[in-house]
Amino acid sequence: MSAATLLVFGPTGVGKTTFLAALARGGDRAPLEPLDAETARFLAEEAGRLARGRPVPATLHTRRLALGLRTARERRRVRFSVPDYPGGDVAPGTRSDVRADYECAAGVLVLLPPMSASVRAADAYAEDARAARAQELVSVFERTLPPGGLPVAVALSMADRAGLDAASATPEAARAYLETHHRGLVELVLRYAPDARFFALSAYGSTPAGRPQEPDPSGRPFGLAPPVEWLLAGAEAAAWRQVEGTPPESDARRR
Repeated sequence: MSAATLLVFGPTGVGKTTFLAALARGGDRAPLEPLDAETARFLAEEAGRLARGRPVPATLHTRRLALGLRTARERRRVRFSVPDYPGGDVAPGTRSDVRADYECAAGVLVLLPPMSASVRAADAYAEDARAARAQELVSVFERTLPPGGLPVAVALSMADRAGLDAASATPEAARAYLETHHRGLVELVLRYAPDARFFALSAYGSTPAGRPQEPDPSGRPFGLAPPVEWLLAGAEAAAWRQVEGTPPESDARRR
């Protein structure tokens, strides 16, 4: 399979870069490894912050990261596009390079925050802002989802702050939480992508008492790899459908 582009979508502060830095750092099976010098430099710097118990700062522009995914059977190339919003220069569809990422995406990962006072990104989903968030998702799906569809994963980010841990962060728990706290957005996702899969993840694993914005250096990240592996399996199946009509059953699909 050729390199796949995965679009990681969510507001500033939801943990997009932290999610990838934690994967590259070595947590949760560490299936990702940088494929170019710039990606290696950036992720080493951000992973170092996590190791020192410091939060990863917000990324205020589109970043493209080239990584390899190690699976039990093979090593794949995957390219992540991580656009931030709000912001006129990186809002969906306003720049030609951003549009190109949307149009060639092989899968979409939507990160949604827990509705906790300690989560800054939750402000982006306050009652008076939900209509704007919904329109942004519509823009993403209208640009990325072809008639045959693309795999879409919806993940509860920072799931530890929603009371979940590695044992309880099941797809069912993630969907139940998101349907309770982001019902309108979940319904919107399912309208465009009825086969969307739900996940719960935490790049920190836990946060020190009284310092919810800081990672615990001894924390154990959880749930990071499954959405990436599922999206790539879906992208591979979609490619087989286009070429041969029937995809092979993958390990991720069987799980």
